[in-house]
Amino acid sequence: MLYLTKIEHVIHKVLPHISHAPQLINLKLIESLNKIAGIDIFSKIDLPPQPKATMDGYAVRHYDVSGASRENPIPLRIIGSISIPFKSTDIKVKNRECCFIETGCFLPQGADAVVKIEDVMVEGNIAYIMKTPSKYENVSLIGEELKKGDMILRKGMRIKPWHLAALRLHKISKVPVLDLKCLIINTGEEFIKKLHEPFTIELIKAWLLNYGFLKVDDMIVSDDIGEIKESIKKGINYYDLVILCGGTSLGRRDITVKAIKELSPSILIHGIAIQPGRTTCVSVIKGKLVVAMSGLPAAAYANLELLLHELLNRWLKVEPLLRCKVRGILTKRVTSKSGIRAFVRVKLHRENGNLYVEPLLTGGSGSLRSLLLSNGYLVIPEDIEGYDEGEVVEVVIHTPLF
Repeated sequence: MLYLTKIEHVIHKVLPHISHAPQLINLKLIESLNKIAGIDIFSKIDLPPQPKATMDGYAVRHYDVSGASRENPIPLRIIGSISIPFKSTDIKVKNRECCFIETGCFLPQGADAVVKIEDVMVEGNIAYIMKTPSKYENVSLIGEELKKGDMILRKGMRIKPWHLAALRLHKISKVPVLDLKCLIINTGEEFIKKLHEPFTIELIKAWLLNYGFLKVDDMIVSDDIGEIKESIKKGINYYDLVILCGGTSLGRRDITVKAIKELSPSILIHGIAIQPGRTTCVSVIKGKLVVAMSGLPAAAYANLELLLHELLNRWLKVEPLLRCKVRGILTKRVTSKSGIRAFVRVKLHRENGNLYVEPLLTGGSGSLRSLLLSNGYLVIPEDIEGYDEGEVVEVVIHTPLF
C-alpha cells in the first residue's frame, strides 16, 4: 500500500535538499518577454527628466491667465510651437505669451501649465485662453512617472511588455533571465515500438515553456532500469529539472521509482495526496529536483498545477503564474477522500445571469477528453470530503468564458 504525503509536507521536506541554482543568460528584450528576470533592475534616471505636457494645448504661465473663462477669454501672444517629444527647447515663455505644445513634449522655460487645445481659440498669432488652469495642470513633473532608484524589474518577476518599454527607455538592450532547462524522460516499450504516441510529453513541455523555461527536451527510453538510470544521470548533469513521465505506479513493469532509488537521492517521496496523480515521486539527486509523474494526461496536469507550480515558485523564488479565479454554483455533488487534494475538471457556463460549474465525469487519470471539454478546474482541499450540489465554489479558469 502506498503511503500518501500531503502536498505542503512534500514541498517543506524537499526544498532544503535542492542546492542547485539555475544560471543566467542575457536575452534581447523581445526574446525575454514572459521569461523570469534573473536580477533586480532599478531606474537610473528620473522620468520625465523635465516637466512635460500630458495634453495637446498651449503652454502658459498659470498666473497670466488667472480668471480666464469662456465669458472672459484672456489673449496671449503665440511665440512658437513644440512638437518633438523628449527634446529640450530654447523657447522661453514670458509675460502674456504662450507656446503651442503636443503631448509628451518638454515644457518651454517659464511655463508651468498647459491649457487643453479645446479650451483655446486662436486668431492669427493670438491665443484666447478660455479656462483658468491650476499650476502644473496637464503637466507631468520631473520623476512623476519613474524616480531614480525606483525598481523596474524584480528578480523572479515575469517580464511583461511594459517592463520592456522601461528597459528600452534606459537604453538597455539585453536583460538577464533564468536559463531554465528541463529534460522529460518518457518510459515505455509501447513508445519504443511506436504502438502508442507519448502525447502527454507535449502537455508537460507546453506547461513548462509557459512557466518560463527556455529549453525543454524530451527522450523516450525502454522499461530498462539501467537505461532509465543513465537517462536520469544525463539529465542532472546538464538540466535544471528532470521529469520522468510514466512508470510510477506499483505495477510489475513500472520501474521508474526503482531507478531513482538506485541513484541514492538525498530525499525521495513516493506517493502524494493528490487525485489524480497519487503515484507521483518527488526526489532530489545531487542537489537537483527529479520528479516522476504519471504518463496519463489528467494526472500529469494535476501534478503540474497543484504540486510542481508551487514547488518551482518556492525553489526559484518566482512569482506564481497568473491564475484567474471565479465563483459559481455547483451543478453536481463532488467528493474526495479525506486527506487528499482532489483536482476536478469542470465546465463553466452562464444561465439566467448565474455562473454554473459542471464537474466533468468523463474518465480518470487518463482522460484527455475531460481536459479538452473543460474550461477550468476545481480543487477540493484535503480537510473536506467534497462540495454539495448548489454550493458556491471557487474555480480556476484556463479558457475564456463565452
